[in-house]
Amino acid sequence: MNENELFNAASIIAAAIVIAGGAIGSGLGIGNVAAKYIEGAARQPELAKDLQVRTMVIAGFLDSLPIISIGIGLLILFVNPMAPST
Repeated sequence: MNENELFNAASIIAAAIVIAGGAIGSGLGIGNVAAKYIEGAARQPELAKDLQVRTMVIAGFLDSLPIISIGIGLLILFVNPMAPST
């Protein structure tokens, strides 16, 4: 196995870790936000509408995390600036 093959294998593993980490982190974050929204709405029902708006904004920010991590993963795979020159 030469240096280029090893670098390509490491790049694939790094991209997979980045994409999986973004997806797992976003899933956990949205789950926590939804749980806290339900808890807050149950505690103070009169604030449920305001809490819902804020929850959706935060969920939108959390949804951007896997999109950004997919972009970074694709950057690592196809346009890696640290690739050894051949």
